[in-house]
Amino acid sequence: MNDDIELALILGADGIHVGQDDRQIQEVIALCGTKMKVGLSVSTVEEAVVASRMEGIDYLGAGPIFATRSKSDAKAPSGVVLLKQMRDLGITLPVVAIGGITIENVDRVLQAGADGVAVISVLTRAAELEGDIEKLKGNCV
Repeated sequence: MNDDIELALILGADGIHVGQDDRQIQEVIALCGTKMKVGLSVSTVEEAVVASRMEGIDYLGAGPIFATRSKSDAKAPSGVVLLKQMRDLGITLPVVAIGGITIENVDRVLQAGADGVAVISVLTRAAELEGDIEKLKGNCV
C-alpha cells in the first residue's frame, strides 16, 4: 500500500511504502514494522545509504530512474546510475526501480542492479495489455 499507513493497518496489508516527504520513517517502522514489510523511496545515493543503515526497512524504491508523466511532482530522473551507485556502495537491500520504466528499458534497469520494477504508464497506456505484460515479464527474466 502506498502512503496510507492507517488503511494498510486496517486492511492487514502485506506492506507499506512511503516517500521521503511522507510520515517519518521511524514512526512508520514503529507502527508497521512487525506487521508488514516497510519500503522507503530514495532518489539520491545519500538517501539510499542512510536508509540502508536503518533497522526495519525491508526494501528501497529507487527513482525516478527515467522521466515520467505519471507523477507530476516527481524529482529529476537519475538514470540507471543511481542503481549502479547503490550496488557499488554495497547496499544489499532489495531495490525496486520506479519512474519511466518501459518494455524497452527494463532490461537496462535490472542489469544496473534493480531487483524489480514498479510501472504505471506501461500498463495504463498499453495498446494490448496482456501482450505488453508478457513482453515486460519476458524482459525481466
